[in-house]
Amino acid sequence: MNPSICKKQPWDERQLEFDVSNALATGDTLSSSLTPVVEVLLGDVVQAGMVSGTVAKQGNKVYAKVVGGTNRVDYIVRVRVTTTNGDKIEDEIIMQVRDT
Repeated sequence: MNPSICKKQPWDERQLEFDVSNALATGDTLSSSLTPVVEVLLGDVVQAGMVSGTVAKQGNKVYAKVVGGTNRVDYIVRVRVTTTNGDKIEDEIIMQVRDT
């Protein structure tokens, strides 16, 4: 996924876009019956409440709003999708929270 690092301030509420096109087999698409999962993690612990609202998909893109975070902490944002071929794809980006 590009970018592999995103930056936000603790107060920011940002909608992130995950384009999974490069991970799909030719002709494959995101499953229409299964909702993608987006989680924010610190280490192995899911940070409840940092994904705000409903995770959405459009075409081969997944959208999620992330909120909050602690200054000078790097989080992992993980996205998991299922495709019409039955493939399960997971990707991650680093979210750096910096109060600049």
